[in-house]
Amino acid sequence: MKKEIDLYLISGFLGAGKTTFLQKLLQALPDKKIGVIINEFGSLGIDGMLVEKEGIQLVEINNGSIFCACLKGGFVKTLIGFSKEEIDILLIENSGMADPSNMHLLLQEMESMVSRSNEDSKFRPYQYRGAVCITDSVTFLRHVQVLAPVQNQIATSNFIVINKVDLVNQVTIEK
Repeated sequence: MKKEIDLYLISGFLGAGKTTFLQKLLQALPDKKIGVIINEFGSLGIDGMLVEKEGIQLVEINNGSIFCACLKGGFVKTLIGFSKEEIDILLIENSGMADPSNMHLLLQEMESMVSRSNEDSKFRPYQYRGAVCITDSVTFLRHVQVLAPVQNQIATSNFIVINKVDLVNQVTIEK
């Protein structure tokens, strides 16, 4: 059986600290072969330049959310491409506006596409390890009330990081 690739999703609203978290994570895993997908909602990819580092395979997907119909096909093809690479871990930083609640469905769709195409000789399956949501303690309470993507990022996460706690008081952190 082919060795699975551990897949982690990093979510959080705009400016929450996803890219900084990703940079720290990459520094903490120097001996691992890592692939990175960065999703930018806008047309300009800035985070990819911040993350690029020797030995990291990086793909940027811009102009929308990877979970939306407009980019879903490209995202699935990118996942298939990474599955044929010699990596141990794939980290996905989704756009701050993304709703990652259909991640499991996308992985099922990808596996179905691979099995139908008979191109699975190099394909290695993913082991989805879960989602980490980075929350900005300064703006989170305002955004979660009105933005469905923020609500779904929290609801579908396995681990939540409350970031920027030095900028708020204890009452805000507890809320």
